[in-house]
Amino acid sequence: MPMMEHCDFSQASHYERVLFGTHLLRLVQTLRLRVPKIAAWHHLEGKSYWNVNITIYGRSEMETMIFFNTHPTLEGVMSDAVHGIIARLCGRYHQELGGTFFRDLGWQDITGEPNRIKEDHKRRLNDMLNYNQDLESYIKGLQLEHFEALQKIEAMNEVRTLQEQKLGIMQEDLEKNKDEVQAQEIEIKKLQKELWEERARNKRLKLENRVLKGEEAEEDDFSVNSSDESDNTSLNSINLDVESRT
Repeated sequence: MPMMEHCDFSQASHYERVLFGTHLLRLVQTLRLRVPKIAAWHHLEGKSYWNVNITIYGRSEMETMIFFNTHPTLEGVMSDAVHGIIARLCGRYHQELGGTFFRDLGWQDITGEPNRIKEDHKRRLNDMLNYNQDLESYIKGLQLEHFEALQKIEAMNEVRTLQEQKLGIMQEDLEKNKDEVQAQEIEIKKLQKELWEERARNKRLKLENRVLKGEEAEEDDFSVNSSDESDNTSLNSINLDVESRT
């Protein structure tokens, strides 16, 4: 199970250290609503950005709004979340906010889309509200571009992870092949040594055979010479005997 870092914001004290958090607290107090809940988490491995689930409590269950957001940093995702909460509340309860600080802030519907104000209606609104509403549309476009960039980065990270995994497998195969090559080289050297020893043994046996054959040849020559001398002696004896008789 991947390790995660988790943060919950559900009490007024939690928002005091968040950008525009005090403005959000003033808004929910003005409307007499519960403090919204933000649950943020970050995967310590794999995905490199923060995710949040935001719950905006209305006066009834039907008015409760839940939405999701993402950002590379906790500060960024909290800033976007607080902005989204304020804009949605201003959009839903704008008729109740007349005469307050929040009357001129931009509006969003429950899905986070900036409210589309018709031109004839715009002329009845003050310039500050029209400006902030145009700003809401501009911010929404930036958020979409940012989200698309995050998706591309995430896709690139996934590709890089796959490449690193493939590289790791290739390195493992290479190390395995090196071990196999080394084992084969050792086996080859062993066979070469055995071959050299066998050749040396055969050479030694051939020399021993030659020596043995040479000794046998000398013995045969000695026997022939001895026989010839015996024959010569016999002939000499016969010749002496003949001469004595004459």
